[in-house]
Amino acid sequence: MVPGTAVSSGATNNSFSYGILQIDDSLVCNDRSGVNGSIVIPETVKKSTVTYTQNGVEHAVWETSVPGVGVAMAARLSNTADWVPIKSAEQGIGSLSQPSSGLFFISLQLRATLVFTGRVKSGSYSFTMSLVNYIKQKSTSKTLLTTTLGVKGNATVKAGSCKLTSGAKQTVLLPTVSAHSLNQQAGESAESSAPFSLGLQCDQGVKVYATMTDASNPVNTSDTLGLGKGSGARGVGIRIYREKETKPVSYGPDSSANGNANQWYVDTAGANGVIGLPFVAKYVKTGTTVTPGSVEAQSTITFSYQ
Repeated sequence: MVPGTAVSSGATNNSFSYGILQIDDSLVCNDRSGVNGSIVIPETVKKSTVTYTQNGVEHAVWETSVPGVGVAMAARLSNTADWVPIKSAEQGIGSLSQPSSGLFFISLQLRATLVFTGRVKSGSYSFTMSLVNYIKQKSTSKTLLTTTLGVKGNATVKAGSCKLTSGAKQTVLLPTVSAHSLNQQAGESAESSAPFSLGLQCDQGVKVYATMTDASNPVNTSDTLGLGKGSGARGVGIRIYREKETKPVSYGPDSSANGNANQWYVDTAGANGVIGLPFVAKYVKTGTTVTPGSVEAQSTITFSYQ
C-alpha cells in the first residue's frame, strides 16, 4: 500500500463517457472558431500531497471520504484526444476545431483511478464528487454549455495486518559480566550476549516494516539503547542486532508512519503468514569507565504494514 499507487489493476482504467454534446450554429452564432473545454472541482474537494503516474504522465490525487484512498482523474473532449490530467481546481482539458459546416459533436470523457494516499482503515465507504465541465467558444470565451459530472464510488476496505505471536512483552536476560571485563574492552562484549526473537502471523502479502524505540529516551536515534532509571551500572549500554546483520539496530520515534526514521524492512508475508524476527542483545561500553551495578533497559518495537 505504497502512497501514489493504484488500489488495484482494475482501478486504473475506469473511464466514463458523459455522452455526445451536439453544438449547432445557433449555439455558436455561426462562429466556427472551435471550442475549449475545462473541468472545475469544488473548493470542498482537497488535493492530496500524493501524486499518481500513469503511462508516464503525473496526475494529481484528490481526497475522498475513504481513509487512505484518493482519486486521480483525467478528461478529454474526444475518443482520439490525449487524456489531460486534472491537476488543478480549474483545469483546461483541450480544444476542438469546428468544421466549416454542419453539426459539431463533442464526446466528453472522464477517467477516474483510485489511488492509495496513506494508511487505510477497514470498513465500507462511499463517496460522491461533483465536477463541472465548461465548453467555451474559442474566439470570445463565451460559455456554450455547462455540464455537471458526478463521480461516485463504493469501497470495502480490508486492511492487511499482523498479530504478534511471541507475546506483547519479553524480558531478555543478559549474562552477568564483570565491570573489569568491560573496562578491558574498547566496545562490545562479544561473550556477554543473549538471543531473543519475535514472531508475527500476518495476512498474505503484507509487507512488514519495523522501528525500535528507546523507551527511556524516545528521541534517541543512535544505535545504543540507554539504561533505564532502575539501573545501577554506569558507562554501559545495550546494542541489539538483527540476525545476520553486522550493524546494530538504530532507534527511532514510536511511529508506524511510512518512512519513519530508522525504520527497516522486515519481510513480506508468504502463504503461511509466518514472519520471525531473531535478535541478539549485547553489552557495549559507552563511557571511559564502567561502574558495576544492575543493567535495565527497555525498547519498544512498532510495526508498519505497507
